[in-house]
Amino acid sequence: MLVDEGELERVRAVVRSWVLEWSDPDPWEVRMVVTTGDAGMAALYGPGVGSVPEVRYLVVLRGMFLKRGEDGGPDRSGEWAALFLNPVCMRVAGYTVRPLDAIPELRLEDLGPVHHLDGPGQFRGRGDA
Repeated sequence: MLVDEGELERVRAVVRSWVLEWSDPDPWEVRMVVTTGDAGMAALYGPGVGSVPEVRYLVVLRGMFLKRGEDGGPDRSGEWAALFLNPVCMRVAGYTVRPLDAIPELRLEDLGPVHHLDGPGQFRGRGDA
């Protein structure tokens, strides 16, 4: 399913907020596909892993993500992330952050048309704006 530019900008706004929370305002790859929670989870974790049948935006990012642990908890970091966005309320409904050696074999193209959200000037600090 193709998404219009106004909706893509709403997705970018949510992603901008998320990447700032994860200490990387400059991800070098941000791609999105429209899918369902069930299909997206199965693509990430394998057959038999589901979520919800409702539509979700699956956004895959590459960057240097770091979130400091709260209340003395462990830091979390990785170079790859996948976000599930609920398009109704435009909020992150779930995510995973992984190191390079734990990236799943995921072909977004298998889920539908892929939208590239990482063009020049899309994210703060890009240097190619």
